[in-house]
Amino acid sequence: MTHPIRHIAILVLLFCLLSNDASAGLRRLCKVYYETRDGWSTGYVTEVTFVTGYELNETTNSYSYQSFSNYCLIWFDQGEVAILRINSFLIRSSDNFTRSDFQGLFMISSEIRCTQINSDSPRSWKVKAKEFINFIDPREQ
Repeated sequence: MTHPIRHIAILVLLFCLLSNDASAGLRRLCKVYYETRDGWSTGYVTEVTFVTGYELNETTNSYSYQSFSNYCLIWFDQGEVAILRINSFLIRSSDNFTRSDFQGLFMISSEIRCTQINSDSPRSWKVKAKEFINFIDPREQ
């Protein structure tokens, strides 16, 4: 179980730094689903921030994240964030998550599987970037 003060401090750092720094992560509209007891939730389109473990460690001033892993951040209304580790393998072009990394991640499949790492019990998520062959986010058209 994580310590509540440490958890809050990480959320505040992530919110302040990633919401104000245009170079911190790549933001794209995607359809997200989370696993429930009865299957998958209804998908909803939201902005997802894609970052590397290196970026998260730099932002939070910690070594809590795997530098060579990739992550998704999904923000909620109350300033809460779901931190999802991407289960798909991706060879990145740099320490920062770029547009070409995003396109490479979804080159073959329209969706990826992720595991939420900042909850008491790991929850599975699906992040879908394409409907048929077109990206959901118009910035990728």
